[in-house]
Amino acid sequence: MTPAVVAAWVAAAALASGAGVASAADFTAGPPAVPVADIAQLRPARPDEKVAVWHIPHPDDETIGMAGGIMADAAEGMRNIVVIYTNGEASDVRWILNGLVPSPLHGRRLNPAEEGYEPLDKTAFGLARVREAVAALERLGVEATDVWTVGLPDGEVTVDAALGVIRALDQRYPHAAHRTTSLSDPHPDHRSLARALYTFLNDKRRGAERPPDVRFYSVYTYHRPADRRAGGLIAVPVHDSDAKAQALAEYGVWAPDRGRFAIGMLSVPRLLAEAAGDPFEYVEPPPERIPLRHVLRRRADLTVFQNKAAVHVALQGRLQLRVGVTFAGDVRPPALLYEAPTPINAVKFRVGVAPTDWRLSGIRASHAGVAVFDRLLLEYEPPGDGQSPGLLRVGWRFRL
Repeated sequence: MTPAVVAAWVAAAALASGAGVASAADFTAGPPAVPVADIAQLRPARPDEKVAVWHIPHPDDETIGMAGGIMADAAEGMRNIVVIYTNGEASDVRWILNGLVPSPLHGRRLNPAEEGYEPLDKTAFGLARVREAVAALERLGVEATDVWTVGLPDGEVTVDAALGVIRALDQRYPHAAHRTTSLSDPHPDHRSLARALYTFLNDKRRGAERPPDVRFYSVYTYHRPADRRAGGLIAVPVHDSDAKAQALAEYGVWAPDRGRFAIGMLSVPRLLAEAAGDPFEYVEPPPERIPLRHVLRRRADLTVFQNKAAVHVALQGRLQLRVGVTFAGDVRPPALLYEAPTPINAVKFRVGVAPTDWRLSGIRASHAGVAVFDRLLLEYEPPGDGQSPGLLRVGWRFRL
């Protein structure tokens, strides 16, 4: 791909996102900035230096939903420290870049060898996503040395893990403000960060210390029609719409020789376009008294099948506990589930085992199936007597 074609493609991608034209020449001088890999590498606060810590689940969340807030805090004299909890390595865009799925932006199936890069494994793909985020943050005035990549598994951020990071940052920056995503965002990593920060805020409120300044930004609200985005949220004007547009354009940069693959544009083009065209960002106000469900350490959900309902509670990592009851009122013995990722990010494999009865006289395979988009569950329950054909179930999951 020639420099002229690269420049034309970058301009087209930026225009498609509503973020204005970005010149390829802006991204070819000098090596890409590298964020820090350890909290000890973050510079301690200077005396009287005001700090805002931004807790980001995945690269691109910070610019889509929080760019205006980052710039506003900087305008008030605050130093912005951005903590990226995962590298976003689970995104299915990797299959597009590796040529397994046609690229909607290029209108063809990519060939990495012809484009000048090696096929990306999860590590390389995650680093490419981080490069996009660092470039976007630099447009917002954040230095790479104030960006920390934690490296938690994408899609598996727990409240306990996030809370540990928040508390470590609180020790290093004891008077900092804290910002993160909202409980209204459907992604589990977003909700885990929100719950962790709610727990941190609740702990501070119980103590003698002054509660920290916290904000919860909704990223996925840009999926809604413009006139419905502020429902239950506070619409905050973007500090500098042009600067946010330039930062969003970083997610449409195609420069494989510099490890830039327009991943954001391939992943969430609608969110980029809507965020670029909206003069507001949306903040969830924290309640005076935090409801118990906001500070739960464990993920829980209710799944409704055609013959029963089941509650799942996360135990550790990918392990879950299921308690189900049929619509006839029969409570089933609890089951242990293991949910594992598949090569397709939207699909997860699930398998469970359960006691044969309440006397714990034996163990049997209770079911196997898949979860699609973390919402739709398809399961097969083997027959208990070994003679009947078993049961195929379809269920819908509701997050608690």
